[in-house]
Amino acid sequence: MNKLFAASAAVYFSFFMNVTYGQWMETATYRAVALSVSGSNLFTSMRWGGVFGVCRSMDNGTSWSFAGLQGSIKAFGFIGNAIIAGTDDDSYLLFRSTDDCASWNYGAIPGANFNTFITKGDTLFTGVTISVFFSADSGISWKPAWIRVGLLGVGAVSSLAVSGNNLFAGTTRGVFLTTDNGTSWTAVNTGLTDTIVNALVVSGGNLFAGTMGGGVFLSTNLGNSWSAVNTGLTDATVNALAVSNGNIYAGTQLNGVFRSTDTGLSWTAVNTGLTSMRIGALAAGNGYLFALAYAFANFDSGNIWRRPLSDFPSALPLDQREYHMRPKIYFSSSNGMLIWRINSPMFVQVSIYTISGEQVAILEQRIQSPGEHRIRFDGSTLPAGLYVYRFKAGTYEENSRFILTKK
Repeated sequence: MNKLFAASAAVYFSFFMNVTYGQWMETATYRAVALSVSGSNLFTSMRWGGVFGVCRSMDNGTSWSFAGLQGSIKAFGFIGNAIIAGTDDDSYLLFRSTDDCASWNYGAIPGANFNTFITKGDTLFTGVTISVFFSADSGISWKPAWIRVGLLGVGAVSSLAVSGNNLFAGTTRGVFLTTDNGTSWTAVNTGLTDTIVNALVVSGGNLFAGTMGGGVFLSTNLGNSWSAVNTGLTDATVNALAVSNGNIYAGTQLNGVFRSTDTGLSWTAVNTGLTSMRIGALAAGNGYLFALAYAFANFDSGNIWRRPLSDFPSALPLDQREYHMRPKIYFSSSNGMLIWRINSPMFVQVSIYTISGEQVAILEQRIQSPGEHRIRFDGSTLPAGLYVYRFKAGTYEENSRFILTKK
């Protein structure tokens, strides 16, 4: 990479606010186009006087300083002591600093406008307009991890998410999964009725996808199946997702920010004080939820807002949540009938396993309404013996053995 030195003098500009508890506060009005949190630092790309540049705040947006790099930056990545900044202006430039923004190196990935970065172990991945690239040396060099459907690429990769050894890519043709750091990819779109994916986020064992026109989708099984979870969400275009303390936040195209405390089953608008409702990005960190909000439809005049996460109590702890949501379950081994009652809408999955852990049947897998539900297990094609039924409803899970007999 070539060497680009930062300007020797930093330019500072500060904003003084009357802080009011319980509402959003505007922290930057310099036409921001990016937003990212790393440790105690908040990064953005702002435009003033017709020039874009990277700016940083070390006090949650109360004041900002120029970070020595001009350019139209769309996304930031972080690994070790390296800060990576990717452009979206068809210059295909990628900048890297390892000295706290005092200087920047630059290189390029031909054809790549940068949409997102994510770190998985010692590897940094970026989603760009032509696929996914990765770096195993903290952003010095990059290699492609092509996602293809047949002989065709999947178009722009707008979002990436990591869950254990699994890396997910949200694209204009759905969600793709790799378990080998991009050597091979598998489409995981069953039930995903809108395959233009703008955002992905992981919360515990749940994977959420924000889409262009289908709202939010939830997968509880690493993308093998999806269900729409949009109750209370009044805008079907979801541009951004964030997670903190068990709460899921969705930034929408026209109706601001929504919050879910029950793994996406219901949503509530949390827009008090927010005057710009076009949300382009969300980030949670340092005790705040940050939003990049646009006043106009061209998404080229964003302001950065913040709201204390203390305004949003943590979702119920798992044990309390299970207590309130726990179904009443009955199983009759004589006729294979499983009966349960739930008190609120939730995603229910019922599966049958052999005693050695092999799945032999999925009896139910969908969001159900409150009330009593029942399903019969037909084991006529299975040998007699000891089996396990696994019942999952929301965050509650029960496993119990039963004996299948043959007359």
